[in-house]
Amino acid sequence: MPSTSRQSLDYLCKMFGPVTTVPLSMGYCYGPFSCVTNIIVNTLWYDSTFPAVEKLEVDMICTSTFVRVESRSLRGLIKLLLTCIPEISEHDAMIYLLKNNLKVRKAIEMAGAEGWESSWDVSAYKAAADASFHPEPEAYVQFSTQSLPKVQAAVKSLLRTSTPLSSNDVLQLATLLPSSNCISAKSLETIVDLSTDALDMFIAFKEKFVTQHGFFRRKIEAALRKKEYLYDLQVICVANERVGSQMNFLDFKCPYSHVNFLASPKVGSGLKLFFAEFSNDDDDISFCCTVSIKSKHARCCYCEYEGTRIMHPVHPIENYCGGDMDFTEMAHGTHELTNARIISGGKWAGNRVGMCGDDYIYFDPTRDAKFAQCMNRTASRANISWSDILKVNTS
Repeated sequence: MPSTSRQSLDYLCKMFGPVTTVPLSMGYCYGPFSCVTNIIVNTLWYDSTFPAVEKLEVDMICTSTFVRVESRSLRGLIKLLLTCIPEISEHDAMIYLLKNNLKVRKAIEMAGAEGWESSWDVSAYKAAADASFHPEPEAYVQFSTQSLPKVQAAVKSLLRTSTPLSSNDVLQLATLLPSSNCISAKSLETIVDLSTDALDMFIAFKEKFVTQHGFFRRKIEAALRKKEYLYDLQVICVANERVGSQMNFLDFKCPYSHVNFLASPKVGSGLKLFFAEFSNDDDDISFCCTVSIKSKHARCCYCEYEGTRIMHPVHPIENYCGGDMDFTEMAHGTHELTNARIISGGKWAGNRVGMCGDDYIYFDPTRDAKFAQCMNRTASRANISWSDILKVNTS
């Protein structure tokens, strides 16, 4: 996606610090403000209006869910523009958005200058919410069209800053945003109990995430100490644990991980974006360095194949796995990856709009009936033997 969306998600990381159960299932970018402000406002409103039963505080963002947020946000923006200007094609809508860095109002102005008529009303917000899989579209439409306009000037004034929001700023903003009076659609759903197998699967998945989170934290802190950086880890923004050739065909394990993380200095204030590479085993093979989102993008074939948005160092002290040497091998036709595989893999990962494996981390049994049904089906199928499958297919 364009830089505005990527920076918006980075800003969300900075704003929330240790990540809680903010909703990572729908798009955020659309609304009356800029992409960054829409993301902040929509997140705070939803989290306060529909709070999760369990608050899970971790230092690592689930990469796949954030990629999905990007995909669904883009779907919502395109649908909003198509609703405002129904005569243009989806391709035209995408072009207008790209030319205006996802600023819908500017895209509408450009289309108007080219002779297209437009209108923006309640239906545009409803279409955007539906297209981006918003879990509470009716409540969102009421919030964005009735409640938000009353405090729009105050919100814009509070967010008129380029620095990360303080805790007091977040609390003040949350107080400004009125909650919706709509009855939650999810509250009307019948609660679906997890089967014993599904519950076991849910517990195992969650334990795996917590274990992975602890492993990444230890590795990053070790890399910081090794480099003698006087920084404290704040948020692991994005991670790819599938770097390098697969070590074992059965467990899909790869030798390295690449991560971006935000860290704060032990003395002073502010946040720095870091890149780190470390071994997925207990080996002390690691290095880290600061990177800038404004610098020229350096490529990594493994991260591009996985569709991750990891910022890599342009001139690393050590050559990281997946960098220049790997692309040289690709050019000679001796590497396991090809340009065609990287493009197809990146497209598949970047266009994710359905359920993610990491959804179980934020699973709320009192609200997520569809996800519970999906987990029950998955657990049931996992226990079906090959002979049972043959019986079903031949019956």
